[in-house]
Amino acid sequence: MGLVNLIPAEDTFFKNVEIPKNVNLTPELIKINYQHLSPFPSGDVLYYKTKKSLYLWFVRYPIEKTKKVNIPEGYFIYKNFKSRKNAVVIVKKENSVVISVIKDEELISQFTLSSNLAVNLDERIELLKKEYSLKEPEIITIKANQLKTRADLKDILAFSRFEINRESIFNFFIENFKIPLIIFLLILSTYDIFLLNYLQKEKEKKQQLLHQLKKENAEIKKVMFKLEEESKLWNSFVKEELKFENIYNVLSSIGKILKEKNGKFESLNYSGDLMDLWIKTKVKSTTLIDKLVKTGYFKEVKIISSAKDVYEPEYEITNLQLILKEKGSQK
Repeated sequence: MGLVNLIPAEDTFFKNVEIPKNVNLTPELIKINYQHLSPFPSGDVLYYKTKKSLYLWFVRYPIEKTKKVNIPEGYFIYKNFKSRKNAVVIVKKENSVVISVIKDEELISQFTLSSNLAVNLDERIELLKKEYSLKEPEIITIKANQLKTRADLKDILAFSRFEINRESIFNFFIENFKIPLIIFLLILSTYDIFLLNYLQKEKEKKQQLLHQLKKENAEIKKVMFKLEEESKLWNSFVKEELKFENIYNVLSSIGKILKEKNGKFESLNYSGDLMDLWIKTKVKSTTLIDKLVKTGYFKEVKIISSAKDVYEPEYEITNLQLILKEKGSQK
């Protein structure tokens, strides 16, 4: 038994996406950012990075974690023909056909058709040529058993995500390659060095990230402290300055009462909880006091003075002093 588990093309869905700049792509990050592209909600994803692109093979089912390295069949199709500048590769299987489009040595499309749908391939190829602007591409047709699917060390490392162990690698090479033990030990040592370098780089990245997070956390703490201080000041302002009912609501209530009695505002002075109000009414001002108290806005209503208007004797001019209640004591 080998170290590689081949995922059939008919169980995958391929997407070519641009590699984000300055981003360290991990399996977790890839799943978070690209899983929405998958037609398989409960499936998995395998990926391969080139200089320009990220190849994603979404798998129909969840991949079990084993000692084997999972490699999509679609990758081997690309590997077999990636040296072709422009090509349409048709791999004929027993019950399906896998069509891959290679442009400028990049795999840009790959899909599987069941055999009963794989008719009029010439028309489909013409459509692909138009869709991807392929100029005189090679049309390559092979049978699935002609496809080379043996993985080398580079393939294993590309898809392993470093979840394999040295024992598995040892067994894999013993079973699949006839090489002297000394050469194998050199390969294994190279792998160890490569892995150690990788882990060292990962450690440095994590340390840089931790340092950055600590720095950002310090900045966040400063902002939070500033917001907390501003919040205290605002709450103090609200408590001291806005503890009474909004003056516009108060004046609106007074206006309604005056309108009912055919009264008018003459003047108003307002400071803190004290209102000095001059009004003109055709009725005795004493009849207004009860209505003003019932609004619930005033702790006390006093008549300071009252006299008939010299110019309009039918009106009485009254000076009222009103003391506002704090909001919590209105009920």
